[in-house]
Formats: sequence, C-alpha cells, structure tokens
Amino acid sequence: MNKWILKTKNSIEADHKLFCIPYAGGGATVFRDWQKYFGDKISVCPVQLPGRESRMGEPLVNEIHQLADMIYEGIKDELDRSFSVFGHSMGGMVAYEVTKRIIERSGKKPKVLFMSATSLTRRKKNIPVSRLEDEALFKYIRNLGGIDDELLSNEKIRHMYMESYFPIIKNDYDLIERYICEPYKLDCKVRAFAGRDDAEISEIETEEIEQFTNDFNIRFFDGGHFFINSSVEEVCREIMREVEL
Repeated sequence: MNKWILKTKNSIEADHKLFCIPYAGGGATVFRDWQKYFGDKISVCPVQLPGRESRMGEPLVNEIHQLADMIYEGIKDELDRSFSVFGHSMGGMVAYEVTKRIIERSGKKPKVLFMSATSLTRRKKNIPVSRLEDEALFKYIRNLGGIDDELLSNEKIRHMYMESYFPIIKNDYDLIERYICEPYKLDCKVRAFAGRDDAEISEIETEEIEQFTNDFNIRFFDGGHFFINSSVEEVCREIMREVEL
C-alpha cells in the first residue's frame, strides 16, 4: 500500500491517472468524492502529504523542493500509464515542482498539468500569513471562503479547528512564502483554473504561468479561491475535456 495515495471505497483502476495535490492546510480527502465525476475513464489519485489525516504522526514539511522530491519518490512507481497532475493553490505550486522532477528524472510527462488558483510569482504581503495570530488567521481564511460557517457559531468546533489545523496552515503558508520559483519551461500542456472572485490570486498572476510552457490556457469558474469546492462538477468536467477521454 502506497502511503502517498489515498485509496477510498470508490477508487478504481482506469487507463489514465489524475494525481491531485491539496491546498494549504488540506489533506487528500479534499478529493475523496471526485471519482464519481470521472466514472471509469480516470483514476483519481489524491496525494496524501505528511503531517495530516492518515499521516498525522509524521513531521510537516515546509520547504517546497524537499516536499516535491518526497512526492516524486513516493509516486514514481505509480507512473505506469497515462497520467495528469492537478494541484490547487499551494498544491499547484507543488504540482509544478513535482512535474519538473517527473520530466527530468523519469523522462515521462503528464498529459496535462492543471494549476488551479495558483501563482508561481506571488506578490509578497505586508504581513506574511504564516505569522498571523490565530484570530487574524481565522478571519483571513474565512474571507477566502475556506472555513465553514458552522465554525463561526460553534465555539467548541472553532477551537478544535484552530488547534488541529492552524499549525498545518501556518506551516504550509510558510512553505508558500519562502518559495522562489526557478523558471523551467515544461514540455507538457498546462491549464490554469481560476475563480472569478478569487481574492488571493489575481488574474495577472494566473496569466504569468504562461511563461512556464508553450501550451497554455486559462479557464475561469464561478466562485472565490476555493471554487473547486463550489464548482467541483464543472472543474472535473473541464479536466475530462482537457485530458480528452
């Protein structure tokens, strides 16, 4: 059993694999329901990062190149058929670095790299998100749409959330904030997904991804930074269309 890939009761073996890397603070279960949108055409392979969910006992990794090395080593034996890579927000940055390693070290390449709500050239904020106090961080994530409204009224659940997830979120934002992208033109199709109302990643930052490939396009979806949750069916339909299955 591969600890890097979440297996669910809906997991299948298809001719094409889709490796999915979650956003900051998230785990592989973000993608647990995606399989139903792909039928038997695509195997959804959610990537489980260290320090969360089923790997909670492992140390978090806050350096993107180290994490990309670890993911590549963890999934390289899974690259046994046609595949694509998907990453949302932080996951898109990691997906870019993982794809570089796949191409450089294995000679294989994904059919499509999907970079969702992602910037490789992020503008620095006045106060790094990783350094925010808990209440300020709570408001920041809430404004992005990343916290369920139930947490706002239930003090016990809110406290449990902050205690369990804020160390992971701060770690992941530290990874994002310290990341310096070394330009590398990918020899594969890259598709950027963006939310029309995303307050985290600007349209200009999304457009700048074009410099990292010769085959680029952007698709916009209704919603903010977490549009993959509110527009999941449309996102999966677009993935299927781009993979051409």
